[in-house]
Amino acid sequence: MTYKTSIVRLILTALAVFMASGCASPVTRPTVEKSHFSSPEVGAKATASIGDRMLLQGMSERFRAVDLLYPVSIKGEYSVSAGQYQVIAEQRDYLYLAPYPGGSTVDPQGAISSKSGADANKRFVRLNKQTGQACVVDGIGTIRSTWCSVGGAQFEEGAGQAFSQRSFQQTLLYSGRTGDYITLRYREFSGGYARSAFENEARYDLGESKVISYKGATIEVLEATNQHIKFRLVKGFNDGV
Repeated sequence: MTYKTSIVRLILTALAVFMASGCASPVTRPTVEKSHFSSPEVGAKATASIGDRMLLQGMSERFRAVDLLYPVSIKGEYSVSAGQYQVIAEQRDYLYLAPYPGGSTVDPQGAISSKSGADANKRFVRLNKQTGQACVVDGIGTIRSTWCSVGGAQFEEGAGQAFSQRSFQQTLLYSGRTGDYITLRYREFSGGYARSAFENEARYDLGESKVISYKGATIEVLEATNQHIKFRLVKGFNDGV
């Protein structure tokens, strides 16, 4: 079970208890939209320095999000940083927020930490939409007075996007030029982790052709030095993105 899945289950379980006791209104869970992405897009021109990513393809997720504009002052043990959080549940006056577990396209990403060093991985934030009060909540729905903000948090609602941690991703990186030859490095990721068995380097002679290809991805090299490469993406990897 992933961190994201487990925390959502804990939240919904705790809220179900409140609802059964007649103390809470219905809970909704915002949907997450998944789609393939390519960076850069096919046909676009781009520049990459040595060691930089030239091409990244995989699955992205768009989700309802809240940006906390400033760190939230909590009375007791926990601290809540500024940054983007995913809305994982909504209940009348409240939004329930969790840090997105990696890969977010927004910097900074939100985070919950414990001043005493206790495990904060199974904590989330309950945000009052009217007053802005933010409280840290544990996995069984406990909220203590010392876990709430002194005043209202400043926040903005919107949409977030992240690279899916459950998707297969492919990337090409630029490794430099020697004479007429350039070197590219290929890497694959699965579940957010690099697949060491699927890393490789490939060399290309620009004296033969300025159009190069690897695993179906086709790139037109516009300029290549030992500091950077300028190129146009003609075609993505074999999945057709």
